[in-house]
Amino acid sequence: GSSSLLNFEVLENHDPCTNVLTNPGTALGNIADTGVYKGDRRISFLTGGFSSFYLYKGANQPLPLHLLYFTGQKCNSGNVCLYWQTANELNADRFEIERSVDGTTFNITGSVLAKNRALNDYSSTDDISSLNAGTTIVYYRLKQFDIDGRFTYSNVVKINLDRKYSVSIFPNPAQDHLTIIGAEKFRHIQLITVTGKIVMDWQPMQQNTFDVSKVAKGMYMVRLIAVDGVQTEKIIIE
Repeated sequence: GSSSLLNFEVLENHDPCTNVLTNPGTALGNIADTGVYKGDRRISFLTGGFSSFYLYKGANQPLPLHLLYFTGQKCNSGNVCLYWQTANELNADRFEIERSVDGTTFNITGSVLAKNRALNDYSSTDDISSLNAGTTIVYYRLKQFDIDGRFTYSNVVKINLDRKYSVSIFPNPAQDHLTIIGAEKFRHIQLITVTGKIVMDWQPMQQNTFDVSKVAKGMYMVRLIAVDGVQTEKIIIE
């Protein structure tokens, strides 16, 4: 089964109304999953006229992998370190890393071959020394290819190059644990509610994985307390 009707295409049938489709039809755009009404799943889409329609799960179905997280941080003055994890890779080919300085136009900066295992950890380092001196924000995304040439894009990660301390927190959303790359730079790390209540208070030492399995679902702030300053990051626990 498919987790969402948006994993399918809606095709407009141009053939006579028979039990056999001899023409693949025309894919329609502006598809919206409008939820459940009286027990039935409903979708809406735009069409230019009356016809018969059908759902098709063909060449544009989702790639056979699940991206668990994609994140990054500035790891020194001239590099950004990127991390991602996937599950259930099948016939995956590669990941292309793309960078943008405006959040709109992306260019390839590297490529990593897929491992095609049940659980896969990846990392890549991007040399940013050639960027203009005034660049303070960079954006990254993954372009995920399978062996047939199909691809999808990951979420976009925003990296602030001006931050005094570079950290990367994942997965986000989290379920039972948080990994904080760069945790050792801080004296205390606190998990606080949006109203300011402290629900967890950690002293990281050399630890970078933190248990949140008993924390209620919701939105939180991670407060990172250093000797000379405080940083905060927003996370969701589900």
